[in-house]
Amino acid sequence: MHQVLVACPMNKEAEALQRCIGSPVEVMATGIGVKRSVPVLLRIFREARPSLLIFTGSVSQLEMTLHLSDIVMPREWCFENGPCAPCDAGLLKRLQSGGWPTVARGISLDRPLLKAAQRTSLFESTGAAVYDSVTAAVVRAAHTEGVPFLAPKIVSHTVGSGLTSFWNRLDRNIAPLGEYLGKLLEFLNSET
Repeated sequence: MHQVLVACPMNKEAEALQRCIGSPVEVMATGIGVKRSVPVLLRIFREARPSLLIFTGSVSQLEMTLHLSDIVMPREWCFENGPCAPCDAGLLKRLQSGGWPTVARGISLDRPLLKAAQRTSLFESTGAAVYDSVTAAVVRAAHTEGVPFLAPKIVSHTVGSGLTSFWNRLDRNIAPLGEYLGKLLEFLNSET
């Protein structure tokens, strides 16, 4: 096993998070979408298996109590109308006993949901607090390969925020996730 791998889909996320976290760990971009992210990570898992995958980045809000730049740690990631993959139970237990909040689940969709009614309906029917397009496939691949994983995310899009407001000031807006990841890595290192 090798070190912790921190990864996210987009280069601009990875670069901004790297500036926030500093040098204890390298943040890599896998590429946007399942067809890019999963093969990149599978190659890494097979060549230099990490001790932990932290697949991070941005998500859109489903639970209406979430706000722009809120951090969420889903306990599992699901495909819409499909299977779910749980995050590492041992790590989640350690985090929860250390006071780290979690949400039930995130979900990966193949389309955006722009209207509040669509988001509320999906939240109520699935219990998913947030959604993106790729994390369920990534966590399923990690689960299949036996790589423990966590998937902390930052809310970059809410019904009221518009599509670009988070990205217009990325360094400032992603800073809470960078701080969270730094503290998470410190906590995980102190517990080993």
